[in-house]
Amino acid sequence: MLTWGHFAFLGVFMPLEIDIDPSEVVTPSQAAARLGVPASTVRTWISRRDDVQPLGTIGRYNVYDYRVLARVEAEMRYTPDSDVA
Repeated sequence: MLTWGHFAFLGVFMPLEIDIDPSEVVTPSQAAARLGVPASTVRTWISRRDDVQPLGTIGRYNVYDYRVLARVEAEMRYTPDSDVA
């Protein structure tokens, strides 16, 4: 059973079971600034991937785990060498 609590530091409503550093809770725009990509790109990743879910909200903004978005960004940039003999 999932219980909801108040993440008091940022005013984020999210499950109590989540153990995350408050500095890792970001909006798509904040993640984009850290990753050096346009905010629209981060929003596209979020909408296309089932494994990226919001942690909760700050006001009307969804917030995400920065580590998850950084992993997605690394996966998007990874291109295997097909010319390796």
